[in-house]
Amino acid sequence: MKFRTKISRYLLVLVMAFSAAPAFAEESIGVSPFIDFRSNSNKTKVITSSFDTSTPKSFNSILGGISAFYKPGKSVMFTFDAFGGGTYFRTRKSDQVYFYELSLQGTALGAAYTGSFSKKILYSLGGGFSAVEARWRNMPLRTSLTVTTPYIRATIAYKPKQKFGVSLALKYDLKKIAIKDRDGAHNTLVEFSQFAIQPAITLYFK
Repeated sequence: MKFRTKISRYLLVLVMAFSAAPAFAEESIGVSPFIDFRSNSNKTKVITSSFDTSTPKSFNSILGGISAFYKPGKSVMFTFDAFGGGTYFRTRKSDQVYFYELSLQGTALGAAYTGSFSKKILYSLGGGFSAVEARWRNMPLRTSLTVTTPYIRATIAYKPKQKFGVSLALKYDLKKIAIKDRDGAHNTLVEFSQFAIQPAITLYFK
């Protein structure tokens, strides 16, 4: 009987705690259009074949995207990102440059711990996984391939109004987005920087 009484008390305390928790009052949903900017040194090797010689070149990549988030409580947030664009980046120099014009499209799923420095200054620390599809322009054989990588991300946000905010995120891929040659199995033609800067605006629906 004493054991059952203790269990009943513990259950009652848990029910009261969850019922009184303010986290549920802070549920929010929103979207964040963002830009993914990377400065890519692209330090891959010179490749010589019977057709041509190609040398790597550094390049900047700017991809547009949108992130949808769901915050069920005070300290946890789940995110889904979709990013990409039709712009092709010239990543190597060769006699046949069109072989080395590349675009990226991808999605990412993540989770983060959220907090605040003040009522208007918010932050989040989290991570997740990205799947990135690389597409070559006019590649005669393999035209696309997919690379997956885990990532971590830190974000600071300014929320001057209840339904609107701006933010800046620093994202780091734990695995390089390395694009191999046309059969996907040999030489690495392009390497993207693991570090990205992601400015965004945020619209809160709830």
